[in-house]
Amino acid sequence: KTLDLSVSKGFGPVTPYAGVGEVWTDSSPDASTGLSDYGAGNTEFFAGVGFNFGVHLALEYDHLAGNSTYTFKLGFGF
Repeated sequence: KTLDLSVSKGFGPVTPYAGVGEVWTDSSPDASTGLSDYGAGNTEFFAGVGFNFGVHLALEYDHLAGNSTYTFKLGFGF
């Protein structure tokens, strides 16, 4: 489960955005696996910028549970 709060503001073809959220994980594996139940909550931070030049591009940074990821997205609209 996740709950996020984000803000963004477009300036022509450029839209910067940022947000914060909480991510909850609950796992109950089958007893035959020998694994125990697990539950955790972690705070997530993210920020990025989107570009719309006929082709949609976005660059994003995300930090969750001590791990940082960087994402490049490319999209086409019809």
